Amino acid sequence: HVHGAVTIAWFASYVVSIFVQHFLHSALVYGWAKNFWRALATTYVGYSGALAASVPINLFLVGYVSLSASAAWLATLLVTGTANYFLLSKLLGGAKKV
Repeated sequence: HVHGAVTIAWFASYVVSIFVQHFLHSALVYGWAKNFWRALATTYVGYSGALAASVPINLFLVGYVSLSASAAWLATLLVTGTANYFLLSKLLGGAKKV
């Protein structure tokens, strides 16, 4: 079923992108942790809630609201991305001082 395939693709891409997101957040927002791998594990733990929430959100937007896969992706990304920013600020000790 196409709705399930879109949701599975969303889930898989989200899991893979966490590493890249963590690297970019370290470089641009939060600063480099003393232990990159421990901070990466913290990021995965922090994102697990958003990942779990993104699946039903995306499925709802595609299956019930009838958004296209691209529109549902963008809407889900905006919601979970905003939540992730604040969550990671808390988990990783706040934004980098400029």
